[in-house]
Amino acid sequence: MNKTLEDFTALAHQVDPNFGKHPVRDDPGQPLSPEEVDRMCTDYFRYLEVSHMWENVHEMVDKDPERVWPLLVEMVERAPSDDVRSSIAAGPLEDLIRWHSERFVDRLERQTLLSRHFHAAMRGVWGWDELSEPVRDRLFAVLTPDWDDLEERRAAVR
Repeated sequence: MNKTLEDFTALAHQVDPNFGKHPVRDDPGQPLSPEEVDRMCTDYFRYLEVSHMWENVHEMVDKDPERVWPLLVEMVERAPSDDVRSSIAAGPLEDLIRWHSERFVDRLERQTLLSRHFHAAMRGVWGWDELSEPVRDRLFAVLTPDWDDLEERRAAVR
């Protein structure tokens, strides 16, 4: 094992002589202004809070999916950007589908038909091959057509 690590380190140093080092700039530039320090502290603390919230949502998806379902729907609807919505799709929504699709297929199908945002989010989910074929077929039937092509099906569920 040590030989493998040595070989890897030697190869890494050939590719990048600074591998494993943490070079410090000789000229540190201007110090951070009090406003920058304040903004960066606020952003960092918000990041830590969000990281903790992600863990809570992930655990709820795993252990309490009924309780988290309305939250996931609102998160998708309220996402401030397509990038955020994509992160929700690739995270808790995808996990809900992979772990609890049999239980939620009716709600997933309906929400995908009724909400343009949810339809877009469902298109960002991966791992479809892990679902049973009947569930996968039902969900594909509402997420593969373009949103505008689903109007007739939407009218039937309203």
